[in-house]
Amino acid sequence: MRDSEERQPAKDGGGWTSRAGLAACFLLAVACLLGASYQTGVIKQLLREGERAPALVVGIEASLRGSKKAVYLFVTARGEEIRASDAFDLYLVRPRRDESLTVIYDPEKPDLVIADLGIFTWQGPMIFWSGAIGLTALGILLYRSERQRREE
Repeated sequence: MRDSEERQPAKDGGGWTSRAGLAACFLLAVACLLGASYQTGVIKQLLREGERAPALVVGIEASLRGSKKAVYLFVTARGEEIRASDAFDLYLVRPRRDESLTVIYDPEKPDLVIADLGIFTWQGPMIFWSGAIGLTALGILLYRSERQRREE
């Protein structure tokens, strides 16, 4: 290469990195959709077929990722005393230890339980659906940006 020649950027403009970012956005969006769909299905099933019971929060379990689950103590309609953790991590609204609340449990598998937090019962699916929408929007922006760069 001569000193008088200027170095030109690569023809693809680093396109492989934007394609990798695009693929990552869409894969993460799909993962969010799967998480949201699973949680939505479980919550709908429990709301439709589950039973409610008064419960006491006897503990809060922390996971390695830093999320938390409440541990409930309640008595089923059959008179069984059950100690079970929430089916899902709690993100926005979390009950405190020694708090009394209502849980919804599966009568066939009473250890499948969620707290009845009103609209916030849906906090996990709402976060996952929002993540899927946000990542899809970001992926579309990356795709349009890459396409525009190629046309120039």
